[in-house]
Amino acid sequence: IAANDKVINLHYEDCLSPKKRSLREKVPVQTSGYDGQLFQCQLPFSWLIRELVDKLWQEVKVVKAHTSEAFQEVLRNAFDETELGQMLSKTTKSCQDPAEVMRRYLHDYVLMTH
Repeated sequence: IAANDKVINLHYEDCLSPKKRSLREKVPVQTSGYDGQLFQCQLPFSWLIRELVDKLWQEVKVVKAHTSEAFQEVLRNAFDETELGQMLSKTTKSCQDPAEVMRRYLHDYVLMTH
């Protein structure tokens, strides 16, 4: 995921320290959720999934007005057409326990939003 610029919007400048503008050894990632609650992600890059679904949700609300398909189906199709959706689908299918991927994402989603 990190190597695909269509999935993650990470630039060289993001890896520089804000004061010295020197290259950081570690790039900070989201470790806090709703209301500043600290948590450790159980699914790598779960915040990217959430950002993408939030964006698609807004777009699908507009598209839904012009189609008879169910909202969930339009949203699922839109997600599946994205680079991240395709990567996640491939990973989940190759997983021994696909439900575990969903459980981990739901853990992170709940802590990011509630």
